[in-house]
Amino acid sequence: HEIDYLAPALEGDEVVAFTWAVSCRRATAERRHEVRRVRDDRPLVRGFNLWVWVDLDGRPARMPPEVEAAFSRSPAP
Repeated sequence: HEIDYLAPALEGDEVVAFTWAVSCRRATAERRHEVRRVRDDRPLVRGFNLWVWVDLDGRPARMPPEVEAAFSRSPAP
């Protein structure tokens, strides 16, 4: 996980959050995230997560097709 805090949100600020898949490989998937302030469309937070599918022994394993399909469906904002 990585989070970059770019600007503060203040009480009463309306914000919108986005998340989208960047890549999906056999055992890994990367998702990006962004939070923006509505009134000026300023990005407040950006981040990403690297997901690794593992088996019950904790070893990397191939992602099931239905999980891979779910990661592939989210378009970038």
